Amino acid sequence: MNLLIKDVRVPYGDKTAITNIYITDGIIASIGATPNGFVPDETIDGKDKLAIPTFINAHTHDYMTILRGVADDLPFMEWLFDGVIPREDKMTRDQAYWSSLLGCVEMIKRGTGTFCDMHMFGGVSAKAALDCGMRAVLGRGLVGTEGGQLRLDEHYAEMEQFGG
Repeated sequence: MNLLIKDVRVPYGDKTAITNIYITDGIIASIGATPNGFVPDETIDGKDKLAIPTFINAHTHDYMTILRGVADDLPFMEWLFDGVIPREDKMTRDQAYWSSLLGCVEMIKRGTGTFCDMHMFGGVSAKAALDCGMRAVLGRGLVGTEGGQLRLDEHYAEMEQFGG
């Protein structure tokens, strides 16, 4: 499918220009010059609009989306160790996936296309990001001292298993 965004304001360095954006199958084919043989299937009027790259959320825990508002009246350490972590420990991989998916949808809705996530469930954040067409930088969250070195070694092994 060919999409034309017509007469949209696009930033160039410290200036902006009003131009056209040509998209073929979801990929920008050109900004400004019409690609050879390009015939739009759909045209969007970009007048009074600004086209910018998506945002990057550099710190998130998208699998925790369903925990929003839990114990949020507590000081941070109580919130984390008494309110959130006990609930995380009971969360299933399936619940974490659907919560991650909701987090991705909410990020997309607000203009985020890439996120960095410290997940606790190997692979679920990656699957949610892929299912939504997002880019993600993922790693295993490491927190707390319960279990000592043995627990830390287990978490590190999980990180290696899921590639980050």
